[in-house]
Amino acid sequence: PYIDVNVPFPGSHPLESLREVIEPIEDEIATIPDVKGINAHASSGSANIGVRFDWDVDIDIKKMEVREAIERARPDLPETIGHISIRGETDGGSSQVLAGRISAERNLSESWDLLDRRIGRPLERIKGVARVDLYGVEQQQVRIDLDLDALRRHGIDAEEVLQTVNAANQDVDAGVIRGDVVRYEVRTLTRFQSADEIAALWVGHEGLRVADVAKVELREPRLDYGRHLDRSFAVGIDVYKEPSANTVEVVDRALERIEEIKADPQLEGINLLIWENQADAIRNSLSGLRNAGIYGGILAIAVLHFFLRRFRTTLIVATAIPFSLLVTCGAMYALGSQFNVLTLLGLMLGVGMLVDNAVVVIENIHRYESMGKPAPEAARLGVRQVALAVVASTATSIIVWSWLFVSERNEMVI
Repeated sequence: PYIDVNVPFPGSHPLESLREVIEPIEDEIATIPDVKGINAHASSGSANIGVRFDWDVDIDIKKMEVREAIERARPDLPETIGHISIRGETDGGSSQVLAGRISAERNLSESWDLLDRRIGRPLERIKGVARVDLYGVEQQQVRIDLDLDALRRHGIDAEEVLQTVNAANQDVDAGVIRGDVVRYEVRTLTRFQSADEIAALWVGHEGLRVADVAKVELREPRLDYGRHLDRSFAVGIDVYKEPSANTVEVVDRALERIEEIKADPQLEGINLLIWENQADAIRNSLSGLRNAGIYGGILAIAVLHFFLRRFRTTLIVATAIPFSLLVTCGAMYALGSQFNVLTLLGLMLGVGMLVDNAVVVIENIHRYESMGKPAPEAARLGVRQVALAVVASTATSIIVWSWLFVSERNEMVI
């Protein structure tokens, strides 16, 4: 179980993010029980903290405890940090089910709104999809670049400009006005709607505006990384599923929606390529296990017939294989268990043990028949004589492969 904490810290240096953001949060998170490890990454403009826990914890409860720890650390955090996002997953980033690239002949670096509205949000509305991340394109931001010479010339410091902008960018509840019949709730809507409104804001006591001491503009943040497809600039896209969702079903629904998105006239000239598909990997694993079981069963029957030279004895073993698998699948269905790579691997191992035990038992029964015993008595004596050895052998295999039960308990859903 893994929890990822992302803290936006605009305009910060990595060392500043380390001292003012990561260290206070790490100190509080370290007090949470069952923490196995804490990893942190500081970069320009953001800080990321990853927390790993023991396998037997409830990830939802730990998310609440991490959120409480961050609230305890908040008084020590800078005022300029953005919204802190907390995301919990099992086995790190295993919930990513699709990865791809979006490219076009035109420049997509200024197309965040289009890509988010026509690609990201439609995919997020699919049942089972937790989130969709776009890389290589960012939402436009208002940048206020202060002119230090102008600030000195007018005797204004940067803190005064910041406080003026923050104080003006608020919606205030002004109370209620009651008439004879009607009651009016009064609010002031003063949040900025454009960069020009910020530039025209009065600051200081000399009739100055923000535009006189700073340059205000709406633009995309500068990217320090890039992705390419066919030697052209591209935008990365990753689709993540919910922890309890079925990977194959989510991917199939997402691919259907992607085909609809490709036909969108607003996305003409934009190519969407999916190059990593977790559903295909799961299907290939299941197909490989299924084929291994089928071919292994056929080969086992052929080899048995070659050595035993008795069709009836071989038929008994061949009948026991599908019968035991059907009984096991019925028990799994009744218990609410799920089919995944581990359960199918267990079934394949069970087939191998079944053939071994069946050969030992049948050969011993045949030995008693060759001694002149009637078939019912030969079956009773033959089974009784080797029962302890067969049970001991099977119990040994169960102990060796008991880790499968632990893995199945961790619900590796496919």
